[in-house]
Amino acid sequence: MASKPLINNVKPNSNHIGDQMPVRGGSFNKISRLWRQDIRAETNAERQFLRNQKKVEQEKAQEAYESQISRGM
Repeated sequence: MASKPLINNVKPNSNHIGDQMPVRGGSFNKISRLWRQDIRAETNAERQFLRNQKKVEQEKAQEAYESQISRGM
């Protein structure tokens, strides 16, 4: 009696990524989306911080200039 290997009896699972852990309900996509959102939020916060820093430096320079002008008069 010839026996077939067990692997032939296993149906492919569409929720499996290779031999990695199964993905149910798109949880991998959800995690990936959350990571992208987190990275985007962090990048935007850094850009906002740099814009604010630039604005502060410009205001300091303007105040120093105005102070120098007023002392010179």
